[in-house]
Amino acid sequence: MLAIAILLAAFTKSRCSRSVDGQLLHSLQGHKDRVYEVRFSPDGKTIASASHDGTVKLWSVDGQLLHSFKGHKNRVNSVVFSPDGKTIASSSYMIHGASIDNTVKLWSVDGQLLHTLKGHKNQVNSVVFSPDGKTIASASGDRTVKLWSLDGQLLHSLQGHKDWVTSVVFSPDGKTIASASADKTTKLWNWNFDNLLTRGCNKLQGYLVERPEKLEELKTCQNPEVLTKAASTLVKQGEELAQNGDYQTAVEKFHKAKKWNPKLDININPEEKAKRKN
Repeated sequence: MLAIAILLAAFTKSRCSRSVDGQLLHSLQGHKDRVYEVRFSPDGKTIASASHDGTVKLWSVDGQLLHSFKGHKNRVNSVVFSPDGKTIASSSYMIHGASIDNTVKLWSVDGQLLHTLKGHKNQVNSVVFSPDGKTIASASGDRTVKLWSLDGQLLHSLQGHKDWVTSVVFSPDGKTIASASADKTTKLWNWNFDNLLTRGCNKLQGYLVERPEKLEELKTCQNPEVLTKAASTLVKQGEELAQNGDYQTAVEKFHKAKKWNPKLDININPEEKAKRKN
């Protein structure tokens, strides 16, 4: 079985120089094939490793295996922690003649698969979180960099490279993305997540106003204007429910409508409105 070695780098200071002494602390054994990448969690207490054996393994710094994440259909070549350390992203590498994966998977630190990000048409070579943890970038052999939300939605696809994209990284402020490619170039891309969300929410406004339940799920689209309009839809839904005898759900609709638009002209309390509508 293959092992991961953890080295202790002990720095000693002198007036003229700084020396480095590497002491082997632990050898993490458990993978059944080569290990491609290893990462520390932001708090430095946990280590994640990505392997040719198709697994991501989570280790404590004293060398204990905590979890083994199984779900990729092929070798895993990249792994990274989110900035808050609560989510792990891993990407898969396609082997000729083997099962095709080409996905990014999001995991909780206890090993639960949260989302599978599908969209790349070739192997995913690198995956990284934005500094604020809201966006995931993946670099692929399909010559694109794709941007994803934490709930697994494809936000944008950056196209311009003429060969495999081998690596991707965010700038410290999260506003610029750098990608490296086999086409011998590094490209810089502008990335404004908030602006993209605003444009997306504006396009969906009519849809969300008529479907308050969807608006409730998309908290990023909940601005005062949209909530006020959607409140009227909630009232209509509540009235229909009351007419059908579902008073409890009708009352819930009226209460939520009042919460979203306190100025809503409901002259009687929601419970009474539900009964009178019947």
